[in-house]
Amino acid sequence: MTEITQPRPAAQRVALFRRALFRDIPSFLALMFIIVVATGSIFAQWLAPYDPSAINIAARHLPPFSIVPESGFHLLGTDNLGRDVLSRVMYAGQISLFVGLLGVLVSGVFGTIIGLWAGYARGRTEGILMRIVDLQMSVPFLLLAMIVLFTLGPGVTNVIIVLALVRWPVYARISRSLVLDIGSAPFIDFSKMQGASGLRVVMTSILPNIISPMAVIATLEVARVILAESTLSFLGLGVQAPETSWGLMVAQGRQYITTAPWTIYVPGATIFLVGLSITFLVGWIRNMSDPLLRMKWLYQNRP
Repeated sequence: MTEITQPRPAAQRVALFRRALFRDIPSFLALMFIIVVATGSIFAQWLAPYDPSAINIAARHLPPFSIVPESGFHLLGTDNLGRDVLSRVMYAGQISLFVGLLGVLVSGVFGTIIGLWAGYARGRTEGILMRIVDLQMSVPFLLLAMIVLFTLGPGVTNVIIVLALVRWPVYARISRSLVLDIGSAPFIDFSKMQGASGLRVVMTSILPNIISPMAVIATLEVARVILAESTLSFLGLGVQAPETSWGLMVAQGRQYITTAPWTIYVPGATIFLVGLSITFLVGWIRNMSDPLLRMKWLYQNRP
């Protein structure tokens, strides 16, 4: 007689999340698109059909799906210097995604630490820290980024530093509010009664309970930081040639919008679709992280 083994709880959870993702078609397609873009960018050195900096004036402004003896097949056409647009988009994604992810990591870690400190310390410390947050958030972050970059100068490193500096208040304000919500919970009082230090209470009792909502915010911030980098590069304050990013490609192609519109539409559409895909995924992650929404989503209209 064959023994039937029940799936372990972890396996059940994975199966439930997988089923939820497959049922949410927009989120599933968004995840697939992000995987394709990330894979193409990370492995562009091996997957890109051409050298992104190879100039071929004889093949300039070729439309998408062009086949020419001199240079071969160009799926998304070529730009004003005859460079393959698909290859440039793939290589540009390396910088755009790197700026987005590292900018979010730096700003998220710093902002969350400030928020934890303010929410747990309370009193005068909280007042000073949150007034700094309010003051910085009163200035449009793109305007502040432009002012700082105008002083520091353009470049990938400076863009990451500036975007981290202007986005950390978002994490500080949200993490502080989360700390205030759970600060009076019984398990917090129990930890204090056991003689745990303030740092231990924060690290073992508070931080694990705010990781999930902060991860949702960080995921959404990736899209905002990528869009901000694209805007700064478009304005000439971000990534500079010979390096390239999606925003810089849009800036370089805008003067050819009437003669070679694909040089601006392709990177522009990539920025838009990446941002839209991340937004869909954030909604799905938020639903899955909330127990009530998760159960409603998984079991409503269950076949």
